Amino acid sequence: MKTKKILLFLLLITLTVTLMGCPAKINTPPKFVKVVGEEIQDINLVTYYHIKGTEFTPEIMIQNLKDNQDIIAIDYDQSVVNVGKNRAYITISDDVVVETFYQVWADNSDVNGDEIIDETDEEFWGTLKTDEEGNYILDESKIFLLEVLMNFGGKMPFTMRVKDADGAEAQIDGEIIVVNEVLLVDYALESLIYPEVIAEEMTLELLDYLKTFGVDLSYEVNSDVIDLETGLVSVDDVEGQLSVTLTVTATRGDTTKTKVFTIKVGQTPISDIVDELS
Repeated sequence: MKTKKILLFLLLITLTVTLMGCPAKINTPPKFVKVVGEEIQDINLVTYYHIKGTEFTPEIMIQNLKDNQDIIAIDYDQSVVNVGKNRAYITISDDVVVETFYQVWADNSDVNGDEIIDETDEEFWGTLKTDEEGNYILDESKIFLLEVLMNFGGKMPFTMRVKDADGAEAQIDGEIIVVNEVLLVDYALESLIYPEVIAEEMTLELLDYLKTFGVDLSYEVNSDVIDLETGLVSVDDVEGQLSVTLTVTATRGDTTKTKVFTIKVGQTPISDIVDELS
């Protein structure tokens, strides 16, 4: 009797492990992501900086997001089941559609042109219009609105959508910000963040180029405790606490601006701690 119970127990364990190792294959929908190195990061909002006076098309914007912000649309390999984050995927950015800039069938439209509005038309209401070759038709009024914004500066919301081979969809919202070179340099400098106090050895990220804004960066520092080649901050070389000035120069085209960061390197003096507590 005892032997039967042991055999039954082992059988149940084997069955459980087998089922755990063979999860059901589910069509995972595509998604919009940002690629950082070899890491895939989820995103929920996209910002596209359009330079005033330059040509705009949805295709140019999609390519710019891919080239300068590493934002792409991906579809996971549906032929196999992978457990974990390292699942194989393919890029489907060529299938992305910026819906905001294309004509849409309005409600109560006679889609098939038979002069009768019925359920055969209704199923197309709210979908994108296509020409005889199946290409989406640009909404020139939306392009005109963006051109107006270019003259005054401003923002315009948009929605991107992508569909995989199995019909699963993903969409993401974003905004277009019309800028000039001066604003891009300002945005680049505002995006830089460095700690105000460094009490332990660490490495600062000193980028020489910000792809998102197309801005070149250079650095100056008034102390050798920060190595501009490596970004290493040598706290052990400091007695007490040292105030270090890191100056960042950002350049795009004919526009150059600087921003100064003051960083306290080393341990906070006991006298300062006492003053804060008193």
